[in-house]
Amino acid sequence: MQGSALAALFVAPAWQGQGIGRELLERAQRWRNELTIEVYKENHRTIGFYERCGFAAVTEKVCAHAGHRELVMRCVFSR
Repeated sequence: MQGSALAALFVAPAWQGQGIGRELLERAQRWRNELTIEVYKENHRTIGFYERCGFAAVTEKVCAHAGHRELVMRCVFSR
């Protein structure tokens, strides 16, 4: 976490689909009212995961490090 941004969230491929990513997001929700994350635009599986968790794309940009297009996604949590 960097403020309200998720700097990274990785789950080993062998453990994906078992609720670990969702659990990590739920834990992060306890500390913040909203979260943002940047996801490579070509990474459709990960974008789908975040959309199922309530995130929506708010803007698009180019990653300064890799040069790939990214979606900036945001989720606001009601308390």
